[in-house]
Amino acid sequence: MYIDKTIAILKKALKSSWSDETVNERFAGCPPPEGQCDVTSLVVQDFLGGKIKRLDFSNYFSKDEVLHYFNVVSDGTKNKVVDLTLNRGPPLDESFGKEIERKYMFHIKTIKKRYEILRENVYNFFKEKRLTLWAYYFICEKTGYNKALALDLYL
Repeated sequence: MYIDKTIAILKKALKSSWSDETVNERFAGCPPPEGQCDVTSLVVQDFLGGKIKRLDFSNYFSKDEVLHYFNVVSDGTKNKVVDLTLNRGPPLDESFGKEIERKYMFHIKTIKKRYEILRENVYNFFKEKRLTLWAYYFICEKTGYNKALALDLYL
């Protein structure tokens, strides 16, 4: 329950934060979230923890390398797939893909730079709202405040 509200807030922040500077250069000119999955999965892990997984669609779509990144996080009782960039196709399952270490992803310099820009954009989004995701979560958790109402007020 809490994780769903947290994901909703994070999704709004990410949508406001994607830019030409955060897109994979192969997807330049495409509307977000195209080309944003690698850096988005890193930011989601910053906020929610969990694992980053990678799917390789290269043989299905083209001769070029086609990779997709998503997250698997725990809501306290079970694992949940968090994919904020896949807009088509069936929902993903946590058994799909291969777990990838973030340090491996940072070996690709363009990912590291784009991630740092996206992370900064997301934090700036929360600063503009004058409430961090952590503060929202803490306030709701500790006060018993109606989370749906708090989310509406926040967004």
